[in-house]
Amino acid sequence: LKRHQQLKSALLSVHMSRVEGVIWSDARLRTSSGVLDGIRKVDDLPWTSEYCLLPTMAFDALVGMNLKCVISAGTCNFRRYPLPFVTVRDLKLCGALFIMRSQTTNDFSYRIPVSLGRGLTANVIQHVVPTKMFFDMNIDVGSPFISYCPGYEYTFWDLELMTRRMKPLSRDPSPWLPGWDEARIILHGRANFACTDATIRLICSPNPYDCSSTFDVKGQKIFVTYQYAT
Repeated sequence: LKRHQQLKSALLSVHMSRVEGVIWSDARLRTSSGVLDGIRKVDDLPWTSEYCLLPTMAFDALVGMNLKCVISAGTCNFRRYPLPFVTVRDLKLCGALFIMRSQTTNDFSYRIPVSLGRGLTANVIQHVVPTKMFFDMNIDVGSPFISYCPGYEYTFWDLELMTRRMKPLSRDPSPWLPGWDEARIILHGRANFACTDATIRLICSPNPYDCSSTFDVKGQKIFVTYQYAT
């Protein structure tokens, strides 16, 4: 039975070559006031009363860092589809990343008992309030290729379910949110994308394995800015 058992294909596979990355923190980002100043510069939305209280708030996590990454070539594939989902060359990423989670009252936290073995148990405090990430990134990509098919939507849904299984069950009584809306609660800031010789290939069939008819959209020197807004 094991010999004739059909192996499942990988839901997502990512291949990269010649990856170089650096993470560092200067003296400005080693203090809480410096990290908060960096968050204010990244998130240029009007400061509400909640954000004006940042200097007086207590935090469980408050981290600031600078990032730089260079990838010579990268490919992202779904299952065994004939066309890759994304391919890039000479990807360069640099910018700043800040991670913040404020302390909450007992009404927004709960304890989860964790067994340590030998009859020992420890309580881990979990918060309903999510950890927020603020970023200011510049991304430069050479010759990106993206393929899309309506059949990819099922793969996107499977990826979202897989990421939800990786997290512990939440006791947050709020209504369930789709993955994109949940990401918008966590991610704040802006990202600048610059690329040359970009290609988007649309598969003219709901079947991702049928690539007999496609429609290509090409562009030169494309610049896109993503910014969180209300």
